[in-house]
Amino acid sequence: MRSEKLDIKTVIGITGAYVAYMMGSGFSTGQEILQYFACYGIAGLFSILLCMGLLIFAAVSFTRAGHRERFQKPEDVYIYYCGKKLGKAYHYFTSVSIYLCFIVMVAAAGAAVEQHFGISRIAGAIAVGVLACATVMLGLNNLVSILGRIGPVMIV
Repeated sequence: MRSEKLDIKTVIGITGAYVAYMMGSGFSTGQEILQYFACYGIAGLFSILLCMGLLIFAAVSFTRAGHRERFQKPEDVYIYYCGKKLGKAYHYFTSVSIYLCFIVMVAAAGAAVEQHFGISRIAGAIAVGVLACATVMLGLNNLVSILGRIGPVMIV
């Protein structure tokens, strides 16, 4: 057993960042979930609870394994759980999925900018793409720090 002290500020920051990320990736209003699961009635409610449970389980498991094993690269957690070949495949799959989500986000933001501000769809998409690139250039530690401060506010 380790004698490391639990830093509650770090726990709140990581939890806040995770919540802010999840809320910003489609769970923000609950409307998306309601529309998708409502047509299944009570079974849809159980599906929502199952998704919530699986997300919590995955987040806790990955965080514990990462802390315990001190992985050199974030994708090492996939190799830890799935083996070398499947872990690498899962890493590539998630990388491609994140890239495709980014493309969809830029396209949707371009359409939203056109709808709300009357600016051309292409200019809006380029603006959002530039803002996203600037965010990445700030560094992921800064992003996690910012999201870690926003997340608890979103929870409250």
